[in-house]
Amino acid sequence: MIRGDGLEMETEKVCVIAGAAPIIEKDFLQYYDNLVKEKKEFFLIAADGGYEFLCHNKMKPDLIVGDFDSLGEVPQGANVITHPVMKDDTDMLLAIKEGLKRNCTFFAIFGGVGGRFDHTYANVQHLAYLKEHGARGILFGDTMHMTSLKEEGLCFDACFKGTVSVFALSDKAEGVCISRLKYELENACLTRYVPLGV
Repeated sequence: MIRGDGLEMETEKVCVIAGAAPIIEKDFLQYYDNLVKEKKEFFLIAADGGYEFLCHNKMKPDLIVGDFDSLGEVPQGANVITHPVMKDDTDMLLAIKEGLKRNCTFFAIFGGVGGRFDHTYANVQHLAYLKEHGARGILFGDTMHMTSLKEEGLCFDACFKGTVSVFALSDKAEGVCISRLKYELENACLTRYVPLGV
């Protein structure tokens, strides 16, 4: 069972990624400050245009990754990994792979929701990619947060307000239960073809 606040567990090494989509500055800074205050081990990556956001906030990333088409220039430094524009992975997935190489197990992804819809959709797939590689992640957006679950549950504190939607990323998700919310499900089968969980 994971906590509904979306935060990392005590033993997890955290990878914080700043992407090129709009980032809510106060949310990012609050999250970052909490990591520092709690002395958590974390690794900060700028994925292409996310570097501009970090520079604006006078933060130095541990790693800068991308083809830098969003940024418009290639940053200089030993912590820069440059990829060609014509590539198979998105800049965000390149950043995620670098975090996995460094044994990160929780990914806080900012700047991955909004902007281009195709990139937002790709980032939802990246959450599933993390699950398949033994990690988990949260996409922090301006009006929504997203995560991926596999054979596990998610509990929300009673003080939480808002809307929860559940979708199947695979052909089918069986045994889905939603309880103590306005709309409940008991042992349901969700498919990726019908959005029953909205």
